[in-house]
Amino acid sequence: MVRCLVKLRLFDIAAIIFTGLSTSGRAPVGKGKHAIPIINVKDVVDGEVDTTALNTVMVEEPGKIQRYMVQANDVLITTRGTLLKSAVVAQELTGSIISSNLAVIRLSTNAPITPILLQAYLESAVGQQNVFSRSRATTLQLTLTSRDVGEIEVPVPDQQKQRSLESLSIATKQYIRLEKQALETRIRVSQQLFSEAFSGL
Repeated sequence: MVRCLVKLRLFDIAAIIFTGLSTSGRAPVGKGKHAIPIINVKDVVDGEVDTTALNTVMVEEPGKIQRYMVQANDVLITTRGTLLKSAVVAQELTGSIISSNLAVIRLSTNAPITPILLQAYLESAVGQQNVFSRSRATTLQLTLTSRDVGEIEVPVPDQQKQRSLESLSIATKQYIRLEKQALETRIRVSQQLFSEAFSGL
């Protein structure tokens, strides 16, 4: 007999859900002496936040933008664009802010699902279909408010299956990182060999 998974709205398992900060108009950024890292959609890569090229914004009073700051294990999700991307925030990014095209899902301490598993679901084919069905846009563009994000229903497997899926997600990300590093090394070596070969012509 096939067991039906329990489905819960993100509103029911999240401590808070909020969208990011606009850096234009009358936003409290753009001047001041405090440089705050800002996570943009471009920085969300393969389920993680790429920290190699984060932009920063200057603010006068960091306290005024505290509500837009992320914490470790927050789950990020894009709210606009053609691609649905998500990531789990690493400890080193605590205190960074997010741009207006992203939203934060901060799970409650007693949530029946982990941030890693939630992110894996959001990036799965089933999860993406679910998220796009909440979009307010009539085209293939993704347009979500924080309320739309909160209404997303997430299936909750039993604890044993969650542990197995979480281990698989972690291993997959590690494999992707190693493959990218290997590819970058091959490209660098190839470029050096070509440069050396052609420099004598």
